[in-house]
Amino acid sequence: MNLNNVSFKGGFNFLGLPDEDTNYETSKAVVLPVPYDGTTSYKPGTRDGPGAIVSASRNVELYDHELCCEPINHGVHTLRELEPDMSGPEAMITLVESAVEALIADRKFPVMLGGEHSLSFGAVRAMKKKYGCSFSVLQLDAHADLRDSFENTRFNHASVMSRIIEEAPITQVGIRNISKLELIKLQNQNHRGIFWSHDLQVPSNC
Repeated sequence: MNLNNVSFKGGFNFLGLPDEDTNYETSKAVVLPVPYDGTTSYKPGTRDGPGAIVSASRNVELYDHELCCEPINHGVHTLRELEPDMSGPEAMITLVESAVEALIADRKFPVMLGGEHSLSFGAVRAMKKKYGCSFSVLQLDAHADLRDSFENTRFNHASVMSRIIEEAPITQVGIRNISKLELIKLQNQNHRGIFWSHDLQVPSNC
């Protein structure tokens, strides 16, 4: 998939960087905003996440005191928002997979901003195609999202980690809500560990 064939719209550059400092060809990292919340079950709004994150990022200091450098010197390009495919969550996940796959093919480090959780599965599938089994997934969340399906789809935000665990090892951090059926998934050989919210020094506020 060629990124030139994907419809993007609107938005500022991540971190408020001027266009001349965010050339796609020379940037190592590429931010992909995906404003989608097609399966949210409480109330919509996660589609506004990418725009809010990019807008707020303009107030972030560019110097990283832990790395003792400005990582932006490696180049950070911001793509315009990916136009959602509203025909269904599986089609949207496939669209994300194609977009991330194109970034990887261009030797970029993809940074996807959602949007709801289900989108992550598309990115993981793209990574699996490139790197096989040589990566794992770290989930920072209050909910396990390990239902096999939810609201008549296996591609719901509440079942995203069930799809991901089929592709790669996962570690979950900050979990404070899990169903009895989801507990069974903790026995999956790809489930590498869970750090409960109540065991953390600072409990999850998600």
